[in-house]
Amino acid sequence: MANLIASYEANRQMVMVQAYLTNGLTGILLMVFVAALQSALRRTEGESSTLSNLLLVAGTVVTSLSCLEALFVEVVANHIAATHDAAVIRTLLELNAQIDTFKLPILSIMIAAASWLSWRVQASPPWLVWVGAVEALLLVVASGNSLFPGEALPIVLDISALGLLVWTPAVSVMMGWRSRAVRAGGGLATLSSAVTDTSSSDAQIKSSQSN
Repeated sequence: MANLIASYEANRQMVMVQAYLTNGLTGILLMVFVAALQSALRRTEGESSTLSNLLLVAGTVVTSLSCLEALFVEVVANHIAATHDAAVIRTLLELNAQIDTFKLPILSIMIAAASWLSWRVQASPPWLVWVGAVEALLLVVASGNSLFPGEALPIVLDISALGLLVWTPAVSVMMGWRSRAVRAGGGLATLSSAVTDTSSSDAQIKSSQSN
């Protein structure tokens, strides 16, 4: 603990900036991603979608917990600088570590809801749905890292982190392609409808003239 306190004290600013970037900023960006994904999928499925609401709520909770983790690191760094109270510092660090016990399963629920909803509305290819399902399972397993210390679960945690880095950009790209396709399809449908209406009007005019 003494070495940890010394490390926090020597690198206080760097530790705080790292926490803001890896937890705070990442959590906020995740909230933007989830809101956009929920909006796109909800338009496809309909207004009364339990899955899309679950996706949004889970994403909001994960964002809140990520920001809380960043806050814990700031409190620890400031407390070390002010008091060097080892007991309080240990408590704060353990609380910060235990957040993942709850954050990872909720993140798993978010990914599972997004994957299931994408499969139902056929918004994602099957391989991406399976990637989401596997990632959700890995996150649930990795959430036991702090409860069951060992060598295997940290490896699962690292793999789940890599899986999240693959799944999130892939879903973003697929949703972007789908949105452009829907807008293009809507424009073509409108043009086709206008052409049909014009043709019908011309036919009626010609029929009236003949009579």
